[in-house]
Amino acid sequence: MKIFGNMSAVNRQKESGGEERRGVGNGQGGASEHFASAVSLHMQGKAEEALSYLEKARKGGENLAEIYSAMGQIYLERKQYPEATKAYRDLLAVDPENLAAEFNLGLCYEALGSYPEACDAFQTVIHNAPELADAHLALATAYTKMGEFASAQAAYQEYLKSNPHSFAAQFGLGVSFHLAKDFDQAIDAYKEALELEPDSQEALANLASVYSEVQDFKNTLATYGLLVKADSDSPTAHEGLAYASFRMESYRQAGEHYQALVKLNPGSFEGWYNLGVTRQKLEQQTEAGAAYREAIRLRPDAVEPHINLAIASEQQGNEADAIAEYQHALRLESRNATALYNLALIHERKANETEAEECYRRLLEEKPDLTEARFRLALLLHKRGEWKQAANVYEQCVAEKQDWPEALLNLGIACLKTGQSEQAQRAFTRMLELAPDDSEALLGLASVHLQAENFEEARRLYQRLVQIKPNHPEILFNAGLLEQKAQNHQGAVQYYTQAVAQKTEFAEAYLNLAISQHSLGREDEASRAFEKAIRLKPELAKGYFARMGSGSKAVQ
Repeated sequence: MKIFGNMSAVNRQKESGGEERRGVGNGQGGASEHFASAVSLHMQGKAEEALSYLEKARKGGENLAEIYSAMGQIYLERKQYPEATKAYRDLLAVDPENLAAEFNLGLCYEALGSYPEACDAFQTVIHNAPELADAHLALATAYTKMGEFASAQAAYQEYLKSNPHSFAAQFGLGVSFHLAKDFDQAIDAYKEALELEPDSQEALANLASVYSEVQDFKNTLATYGLLVKADSDSPTAHEGLAYASFRMESYRQAGEHYQALVKLNPGSFEGWYNLGVTRQKLEQQTEAGAAYREAIRLRPDAVEPHINLAIASEQQGNEADAIAEYQHALRLESRNATALYNLALIHERKANETEAEECYRRLLEEKPDLTEARFRLALLLHKRGEWKQAANVYEQCVAEKQDWPEALLNLGIACLKTGQSEQAQRAFTRMLELAPDDSEALLGLASVHLQAENFEEARRLYQRLVQIKPNHPEILFNAGLLEQKAQNHQGAVQYYTQAVAQKTEFAEAYLNLAISQHSLGREDEASRAFEKAIRLKPELAKGYFARMGSGSKAVQ
């Protein structure tokens, strides 16, 4: 499961660094009749008509600087930035030293997203009138939007020299540090901004966001707590509190805030999805399922809610619904690794081996380095007795992960089954280097030596096995066979006696105990052991005289 990103993006600064700025006027007089009409209409709120009269005044060749200034001001007020830009350019063409026009032109460029041109305009103002502090603030805002954070910080700090109590500048400075991922300085700047305006929701939200980014969740909770006190219906606050609580594994608290979030915003896909994840953590599978279904209703093409709903269904023991959800997820995203893997595991549990194998093969086409899926595919082949194919897949597992004990052991078994003795021996030997007392690897290696008729080496391995598993009747029996083959009948008697003590109806062990006792001349003990063997399995009586008369070899 995953929890979707929780933090709101860093709050954008207001267009002029947090304080609304209007265009700077020129204060020039001498208006003509057309100009006077334009002023009158503007005062009546009839901007379009005012512009019409200003255009008439311009065509009449009257005071062009005053006319362009007025046109620029009206366009700027109406947020008609391309037209305002042209008006201020025209004004600067007839009055190049007009710093108010240069400043307002910078505002227009900034509004149009032409940040380099905006910076040039503000720098021109600063060069000619360094005392005009607003130009530093405007320049800082433009630099921030350009992503030139060091230059933005220098401009903000210059502005703060003459305006140390400016919330807008202090907040903007915090934003520039924040975006530059200079988190310590961002925290300090936001704190100073909050000293100027303690109830600023923007500053609280951004400060909390920084704390979250540096994973200081204790301070994240405290800061979002202040924000929710200021506005109990703040989605940002509830989302931040939910996320921080989730990360601190306070799932009940996280669930309460996600519940508040979806109440405030019922159309929040992320809110419903994260509520589902949180409820799943609380093992509230039914409630989690309801949240995921709402998320699916809001965004039918989202894969994750279907997968998590499937997991919740599995945890409730409803595998049919889980299969349906995984299949739906795969219709949306045919190679989704989680859906394929989990669906394959369900098919394995239900003994749908063909379907499980298909899922694993599809998964490996998408993620060939997913060794766990490759290993489980090999296990399916192993289970069906397709030893050659299984061995090939196990080989790939070991090639990807050389010290994988289970893969090495199973590779050895598969190779042994296909008669690849050398490969089997290498696999079992490497396994024993990793786990010297692994009984299955010892048994496998002993089997390799038995096939090669290296009986002494097999005998040595079985002696180790008896030490590791002294109460295992089959190991004791096979150890006895090898001692018998080595003519160590006393040792064989000891192992067979231990074997029948562990498995009282082990007929073959009684039979071979009888043969070893006979070889030692202990006829009474041999007879008792043989009688026990044929009572348990009468067919073992066949060949009695040949075995006992000739002191024949032990049965293997």
